[in-house]
Amino acid sequence: MCPGGQQQNRGREPTSRGTMELAQQANELTGGKNPAFLRTLAAALAETGRFSEAARTAQEALELARAAGQPDLAERLKDELKRYEAGLPLRQ
Repeated sequence: MCPGGQQQNRGREPTSRGTMELAQQANELTGGKNPAFLRTLAAALAETGRFSEAARTAQEALELARAAGQPDLAERLKDELKRYEAGLPLRQ
């Protein structure tokens, strides 16, 4: 273990970036029309501090979820969108 928890910090950043890259690939493969993949991408963007992009992505996912008749997902996305607009990641 590194002093000051450096090992923990080093491990988290690549994971967040890796998650974002995978979410971007999944989103591209579905033509940006899958609200679940967009939700994952929004969360990954927020984890890396890109809150305005996360909010835009969550808004897209919310609109798609509503159009697809997925009210439970839409409700979760509304809550997550508020967090991103406030500059907060999905997890604390």
